[in-house]
Amino acid sequence: MKNVSAHKFKNSYTEAEVEEDLEFLRNTLASRLEAAPASMGKQVAAQFTSACFTHSLGRFKDALEMFQASAECAGAQFAAISGAPNTRVAFAFRGKMLTGPSGPPQFASGAPSWVNALLLAVGLQYPHVVETLLSVPTKALQEAPGEVDACYIHLVHALRAFFQNQDPTPHLAEFERLSRPEALKISTPLSIERFRAIGPTLTALTSRDEILLNEALVKQLEAHKKMFGKGKEAGSASGLVDARSAGLMRVALDRGLKLDVESDYVPKWLIGLEQP
Repeated sequence: MKNVSAHKFKNSYTEAEVEEDLEFLRNTLASRLEAAPASMGKQVAAQFTSACFTHSLGRFKDALEMFQASAECAGAQFAAISGAPNTRVAFAFRGKMLTGPSGPPQFASGAPSWVNALLLAVGLQYPHVVETLLSVPTKALQEAPGEVDACYIHLVHALRAFFQNQDPTPHLAEFERLSRPEALKISTPLSIERFRAIGPTLTALTSRDEILLNEALVKQLEAHKKMFGKGKEAGSASGLVDARSAGLMRVALDRGLKLDVESDYVPKWLIGLEQP
């Protein structure tokens, strides 16, 4: 079993802050979702970061609740930007069906955010969120504010094809071509490497090649560590968990493939291998 060790993190989070975040999640967040689901991109990130902080304190059950909230906030957000103008859309949150107004794409509604949200939902085994994300129109992702490199939409197409039992190969080839350093305008080679590592993992999953799969997952986790393991990013709590690897590892398990790699970047309770 290959272990990709996680980097050390100096935690400044307190138990009181955990309780404050949980109180907001349990008592206020639902009303925020109902009021303006299209604007929930910041909450997707906030819940994920809080979950990582909480995980670092050893409060795994509470951390899982926050990861689940992050995924369902993304489900609400992308449902809202997919809806027809001036309509209400439905989405699940904490075991209930809520509704809110549709709206144009806002912060963190683009292709990179979609990829992260999709793979977190897959890792959590949240099919209701996965279904919502797979049905988001490409146009909505492309109309999101903020400029992103052209390669990302091809990764969206590849993941959509993969999860809809179609061939992702041509989309992966285009993503690989457009994500080379010389083709980038916004992303850095370091930041995009975590996304580039998804391609070989999808290819190995498609061919059911366990050797290549585990080699690809190691590289995926190492790309995550390379991004967050040192320098300024080492102080970012959101780097404590790798949602992309979590989702792809869960796919491997669902397909009966043997995993020979583990890492603290993917807690076993996050992908259903043990109770938190």
